[in-house]
Amino acid sequence: MNIASLPFALAVLAVPAAVVAQPSADERAEARRYFQTGVQRYQARDFAAALDAFQNAYRIAPHPSVRKNIAACYDELGRAAEAVTEFELFLSESPNVPAPERRTIETHL
Repeated sequence: MNIASLPFALAVLAVPAAVVAQPSADERAEARRYFQTGVQRYQARDFAAALDAFQNAYRIAPHPSVRKNIAACYDELGRAAEAVTEFELFLSESPNVPAPERRTIETHL
């Protein structure tokens, strides 16, 4: 399995209240639209547009899983240092990442 084949995180809006203020329903809907746009742009190999969309989704409704998508975009854009930072943040903020996925990311790093 390579990084590009990792499944996109779909739990973009499940943010614990203790971590950040809960986004409103309208904000969650907006973040979801950005996230879906990011997935579409990534699949179309428009990594710069995907990155922008994922960053907007994260800004509105921060969730560690979105970091994986941001990291994958940076990776595809050849921005290795930023990809490493985002993958490391994703791993540190996501203690329940399945072992195979964690190993794939750690090997990639």
